[in-house]
Amino acid sequence: MSAARKALEGLIAATPEPPAGAEPGDIVEAGREMVRARSQWMSELYALGKEAVETDPNASELVALIRDRDRAWTRAFELAHQELNLRRTNVRRLRQRRR
Repeated sequence: MSAARKALEGLIAATPEPPAGAEPGDIVEAGREMVRARSQWMSELYALGKEAVETDPNASELVALIRDRDRAWTRAFELAHQELNLRRTNVRRLRQRRR
């Protein structure tokens, strides 16, 4: 197994799917844990360089999976952000009504 493949597989293992139906704070905490877990593998990939990944015959499938998971996390963060904004707006409206 090439070093690039090992690093990509490590990155996949460190990038789970975002928790479905979780509270926004739980999404953020899970994201923090994921970033910490990914940092070692990202450093290894950076040290190996783009060429090492490009020359691995199986890397494209692994890179596609990582990109899919990254998109899922981006969407989870967007939804968490929207939910927090909605809650903040609702709290502000309740406070205004009490005045």
